[in-house]
Amino acid sequence: MDEPAERLLLCGSKPYYNLDINKLIDNNFDTIFRCNMNLKYGSKLPKIQFLNCHVNSHYLKKSSITQWKTAYKNMCYENMIDKFYTYITSNNYTKFVYLPDNYTKEGKMFLHL
Repeated sequence: MDEPAERLLLCGSKPYYNLDINKLIDNNFDTIFRCNMNLKYGSKLPKIQFLNCHVNSHYLKKSSITQWKTAYKNMCYENMIDKFYTYITSNNYTKFVYLPDNYTKEGKMFLHL
C-alpha cells in the first residue's frame, strides 16, 4: 500500500481578517513553509522560513533587537518585531532560506511539486 502524500502548506504574509484558519492548518498539514516575518496561522513551527533580502541580511548579521526595531518600525507593530526576533534567534527547528530574485525561479518550482 502506498504511503499517503505529505501535506504541505506555504503561508504567505497577507493576513486573513475574517477567517480563522489556525485549527485547519494545525490539523490538516504535515509541513508548513512561511514567508518573511510571518508567524501567523497555526501553532506548528515551519520546516522552512523563506526570507527576502533585507530580512535575511538582519538574520545573517545577527542584528540586535534594536536594529530590527529600527528597520521595521514603520512596517510592523513593535510586539510583532519582538516576537519574530525571539523566534528567529532561538529557533533550532526551522531552516531559514534566502531565495534571490524575489523567489522567481524557486517559486515556479513549488508550483510543480
